[in-house]
Amino acid sequence: MYNLLVSGNKEAWNGEPYSFARDRLFEYTDDAIISRFNDLREDQLERLKSLETLFAYENGRELDARLGWITDIRIRGREILVHYDLSEAADPIPYGFLEEKRRTLDIVGWELNRTHWAVKDVDLNTLLTDEGFVPLVEIEHQAALDELPAAEPIPISPTAFRIPSEPIETNLVSVMMPFQDEFDGMYTAVQALCEQMRLQCKNAAQVWNHDEIIQDIFSLIYRSRVVICDFTTENNNVFYEAGIAHTLGRPVIPITQDIEALPFDLRHRRAVVYDPGREGLERLQNDLGRRLRRILNVD
Repeated sequence: MYNLLVSGNKEAWNGEPYSFARDRLFEYTDDAIISRFNDLREDQLERLKSLETLFAYENGRELDARLGWITDIRIRGREILVHYDLSEAADPIPYGFLEEKRRTLDIVGWELNRTHWAVKDVDLNTLLTDEGFVPLVEIEHQAALDELPAAEPIPISPTAFRIPSEPIETNLVSVMMPFQDEFDGMYTAVQALCEQMRLQCKNAAQVWNHDEIIQDIFSLIYRSRVVICDFTTENNNVFYEAGIAHTLGRPVIPITQDIEALPFDLRHRRAVVYDPGREGLERLQNDLGRRLRRILNVD
């Protein structure tokens, strides 16, 4: 499913919170979907926030749609205030594309001529990938990994590392990062988030089980369910560790203080961009929390 937010205001999707009239919510939405969200309970709002979101303009504005996420939903009487993030990595969607693909997007009738918020039972990520766009989120194929016996290694034969005998830890999140003081705040924020989600968080500095540090790093990545990589300083070690995680089939969440720090080979993966200040780290926790919940399939 995805959220479709349509506005006739040319200044609507500029990053500022946007307000919908309550009676515009769930217009052009199937009754079966409405029944899942119509009470606007906290769990239902969280589910809406977890959906990919297409921020579009009404026909006649000739403005490209954007991709992103809803970060907060505030109900104020007859209005609903939406806070959101627009993806800096995903391609804008040309305004004519929505009209051309309205059937596959489940956009009906005069829907693009009216300000409203709809929820569509369409796999937006796959549709955009098939059409040649950089998708908002790449689907993480974790099911096959989860089906392996706990102590059975995946079928790889590295020569620089030894396959650990320990099983994959389903609640372990590892953080690959530059070891500089300026990243202490980021790591503390990630640790706090993981604690809230009842996850274990570790970085390479917290592991010393082997004589070779690279074996400890490999073992940590191997045992991890999710790997977070901070590419802010274009650190060679972090790139190397991300390559190990990709080869092992671990979901990798890229984070960075500068989207331009991501090289071409990693630009196809949506990165979480953060500011190292207090508010920026709080936002990082919110963004990472959404990503982790999707990957781990938890509420």
